[in-house]
Amino acid sequence: MQNNDRTIIAECPLFVCRICHTKTGHPHQIWCTLSVKGTADCTDCLYRQDINGLCGHPYKRKGGDA
Repeated sequence: MQNNDRTIIAECPLFVCRICHTKTGHPHQIWCTLSVKGTADCTDCLYRQDINGLCGHPYKRKGGDA
């Protein structure tokens, strides 16, 4: 794995960038606008539910705990 300033760093191992759909630990796509942000948080995640602000990741919906 490459270690550069575009690598996604998030507290949640289930994080997926809402713009480029790249997972934690991997570099953002070149065109992704969130790549300039430091540490990713839930508001930047593909699985965040806008209605209630909870995680909608399939693993979490099935009762898993990340």
